[in-house]
Amino acid sequence: MSGFGRLDQVSLLHLRYFLTVMDEGTVRAAADRLGISQPSLSQQLGKLEHRLGVRLFERSSTGMEPTALGRQLAGIVGPTLHAMRTLSSDDASPAQVGVPRGLDADLLQDVRDQLGPRTEFVRIDSARALTAIGSGRINAAAVRGPLPPEAAGIPHVLLARHPMGVLLSRHNPLATASTVRWRELDGQRLLWFNEDRATLFAKALLDHCRRHGWTPELVRLDPGGSQLIDDALRNANDLVALRPVPSHVPAGLVWCSLEEPPIERLYLVGAAARS
Repeated sequence: MSGFGRLDQVSLLHLRYFLTVMDEGTVRAAADRLGISQPSLSQQLGKLEHRLGVRLFERSSTGMEPTALGRQLAGIVGPTLHAMRTLSSDDASPAQVGVPRGLDADLLQDVRDQLGPRTEFVRIDSARALTAIGSGRINAAAVRGPLPPEAAGIPHVLLARHPMGVLLSRHNPLATASTVRWRELDGQRLLWFNEDRATLFAKALLDHCRRHGWTPELVRLDPGGSQLIDDALRNANDLVALRPVPSHVPAGLVWCSLEEPPIERLYLVGAAARS
């Protein structure tokens, strides 16, 4: 008789769901990526924890933080599933590349040009990308800089360097300015995100604002989605978002350049990156 007991009931689907929650950081985002409901994903995750007899995540209002055992499991499961995908393919396995939220189509094409036409994208936040590369779940990732010290030993190349401006309602008093000065941002709130998604980028961005005399009140909308973000900006005349120049400005909004702007740097990190 098998000595594995409940472990015999753990499926590859459970493990894939687990890795997706690891990558996304929230059940909601993971469920969206998988195309299943949040309750269904939570139920399957609970079954996996029950069958393993361990807690894989600490739940909080901001998301799912892996426990030490969760990180250990990811280090085992990620390379295993990657190897199984390779074995089951008749051709060379496509590059699995993690990309953060908010990348436009042109930049995704730049990544595909670097890695080849069969590149497959999976959504992974910048703060989780190196762990996912190290565990073998992905081959490379587009990461918002600055890069952490541990990236020094991993091949990487600068993909893009974007000066950032302000996105705001067309009714905002600053909307008519060709270039917004930092002192004009006094009294404006900043639409913000969960810093855990890109810790070093968030710190660098706020440090830049403070060095130029603006310490904004942060309005967090995460997880948000482009529609919720656009609506929040449209409905407030004292709220701005820091963004690179968009390829398309949504109706009711205006993008203005910013004097001495912060720079968004995007790197391609991983074994497949060509420096």
